[in-house]
Amino acid sequence: MFVHLAALSGLIIPLGTLLGPLILWLMKKDQSAFVDRHGCAAMNFQISFMLYALVAVVLFVVAGLATLGLGFLLFLPAVIILAVAVTVLEVVFPILAGLAANRGQEYRYPLAIAFLRPAGSHAPASTPA
Repeated sequence: MFVHLAALSGLIIPLGTLLGPLILWLMKKDQSAFVDRHGCAAMNFQISFMLYALVAVVLFVVAGLATLGLGFLLFLPAVIILAVAVTVLEVVFPILAGLAANRGQEYRYPLAIAFLRPAGSHAPASTPA
């Protein structure tokens, strides 16, 4: 549960959304397969959302520069709405995941890309035909 909720430290500490879950996961992943699975899920979500944010910022800057500054004005309302929505999701999803972990259930974050996998869950090697 704390691996998920540690992401909320990002509301106070810069990069806390990534460092909080990472530190707890690395400390406890070898002691429990359950913690390892939830830690991977939390890290995948945080990495995915950081990647999405980076792509959004790059697109905003490119659009702004390509339109000689007009794009900055046109897309600013959308950027503000998107930033608020992402902030809400960065709070709500870890809380839901923490509650699921507290009940002993698995949780799959929406929109998360599986960059990391828990130990022992790697796909078996394919056999040659």
